Amino acid sequence: MARPEDAAPPAAYVLMLVCMYATCSSTLSIVNKWALLYLPFPGLVTACQFATTAAFVWAAGSIAARDRILTMPRRASRTAAFDSCNAERNRWRERIPL
Repeated sequence: MARPEDAAPPAAYVLMLVCMYATCSSTLSIVNKWALLYLPFPGLVTACQFATTAAFVWAAGSIAARDRILTMPRRASRTAAFDSCNAERNRWRERIPL
């Protein structure tokens, strides 16, 4: 049985991601041209872009991690999770003939 989180994303969502990627990529190309016109040091431009991207990804990751920790459901005990996993495995064993 497929779980809801295993379902493929809708086509409109994938199309939106592709369009956003294309927009960001083309905008970055134009900004690079402008930056190199006024600052003739390509290594410095690349380093600034890398530092900005790394800071943004770190901030976004820490926000996502905080939200994930705050919304994480609490488990009663580790044995309950282990027992439910064993029960699921035993159901599969009953269905598969050896």
